[in-house]
Amino acid sequence: MFQELMPLLRQRTLLLTISWVNADEVCVNVIPRRMKSDKEDESDALMTPLSLTGSARELGQQLSKQLVEFVTGIAVLPQPDF
Repeated sequence: MFQELMPLLRQRTLLLTISWVNADEVCVNVIPRRMKSDKEDESDALMTPLSLTGSARELGQQLSKQLVEFVTGIAVLPQPDF
């Protein structure tokens, strides 16, 4: 889980919450925090949270894949120097 978050975590603080929903389900939230250097209109997409709800088993099987998709979708990856 943390390995998948590293590209985004290198750029900003993330707030993680895990809460009980009912007898069979939990909810996991990954919420990127705004940085002082962010320009508001440019960083709105970077502030989109990820919220997943499912059984512990489902989340255990799918969380890594979902985190990779989430991070890939919003991380600003460094461009190579040419």
